[in-house]
Amino acid sequence: MTRRCRATVVRRQIHFHQRQILNHANNMKKYLSFSIVLAVIALFTGCASDNGVYRPLDTNRNDLENSDRFVLLTKKSQKQVTTDGIQERTTDDGRLQVIASIRSRSRSPIEVQVNCIFKNAQGMETETMPLQTVHFSARRLWRQYAHEPVTFTAMKPESKRYSIRAQVKE
Repeated sequence: MTRRCRATVVRRQIHFHQRQILNHANNMKKYLSFSIVLAVIALFTGCASDNGVYRPLDTNRNDLENSDRFVLLTKKSQKQVTTDGIQERTTDDGRLQVIASIRSRSRSPIEVQVNCIFKNAQGMETETMPLQTVHFSARRLWRQYAHEPVTFTAMKPESKRYSIRAQVKE
């Protein structure tokens, strides 16, 4: 019987085949130098200092709620909702009342969530009104663009400014 896996019998002499080693000394040097380079890169990138002090981002660019009275919260809302106008008045007891005419720019029925944030004269938030849902159903959309008034009344008399926020309900 002869075994064919590792040895071959030729005229009753056994010849063993040598296995080739893939990791020669030159390959080992290449792998070693590559791993040293990776270790040095990891050492220097991992040692970045973080002292916790950062400059503020451009605050004049993304502060629509401080400058605009009506803001839309999503891209989808920009295409489907707008306002025809905002009326503001002061009630008999000195509170601010805001009436916004929300207009649908969509031909299909949508639901719009609207709320109001009242602020004092310095722009600090004094109170946030709960969300109101405005339904633009198919029967209201017999014209191309339907509109619906939404009223918000501040609870505190120190509220002098406001920001109305709207978004299309998903």
